[in-house]
Amino acid sequence: MMEILRDKRVFLDYGPIQMVLDLSVRGKRSPIKARKVAERIIEEFKNLVPWREKLKSRTVVKGKNMPATAEKMIDASSFFPGELTPMAAVAGAFSDRALEVALETGADRVIINNGGDIALADTLGGAFNTALPLKGSSELINISVDTARIRGICTSGLGGRGFTRGVASAAVVLASSSAVADACATYIGNCTSVESSSIQRYPAEKLDVDTDIAGEEVTLKVGSLDEKEVYRALLNGLKPAERLYEQGIIDGVLLQVSGEIAVFPEELAQKVAFSCSSGDAVSPG
Repeated sequence: MMEILRDKRVFLDYGPIQMVLDLSVRGKRSPIKARKVAERIIEEFKNLVPWREKLKSRTVVKGKNMPATAEKMIDASSFFPGELTPMAAVAGAFSDRALEVALETGADRVIINNGGDIALADTLGGAFNTALPLKGSSELINISVDTARIRGICTSGLGGRGFTRGVASAAVVLASSSAVADACATYIGNCTSVESSSIQRYPAEKLDVDTDIAGEEVTLKVGSLDEKEVYRALLNGLKPAERLYEQGIIDGVLLQVSGEIAVFPEELAQKVAFSCSSGDAVSPG
């Protein structure tokens, strides 16, 4: 299904893709261009389907005639050999591909929101104010983003579309691409795991027979964590985030565990504000 929304954005609902495309040219939204991009994404998805089983492997490598989206998925997951399959970056990779196609059509300001995995750019140098909802709260986290460096914002954690081994209700990552942000958010979210009697875990394949992480236990539900467990979980997530930041792979992370928030690096906190108003792009996580 493809629908032009009242505000001239386009909503694409096709298979697992639930994407909102917001394309502007000289300050005016262009639903015609957005529809053309959505049609291209449908074709990209069809081209990816025959490769899906291979992309569920942690050892897959790029091959001849592989779709561009699949290559993006493999590149993003390659930062975590043996830890993630390329499927960890599938939503972000489609956001990236839609962004690329949108810019090719002549759009100069683009926001692609694929179920919370966002790719965005402004070729005229404009900044974005992204609004991210806090789990269990009516407040929004507003982050100012300069797309000269950051073009991907993705969220992983409990209650999202994918599984997590951690306890973070949100692991929000900013990176140079949505595919990279997607893979890193998945990894960092997984790292927030702690041992607690309040956590219920279940084999992934018993929740989804088609999962790419069969044999792993994922977090099903998190009850009331004590203060030490919360801060241990946050620290477990911040440690790999710091390493990824120092390696230049990500530009920042925001973690939420049981209502507690942590951000890295410290400069990111200067760009974060809390409000009840929405911004340019909303990531439901």
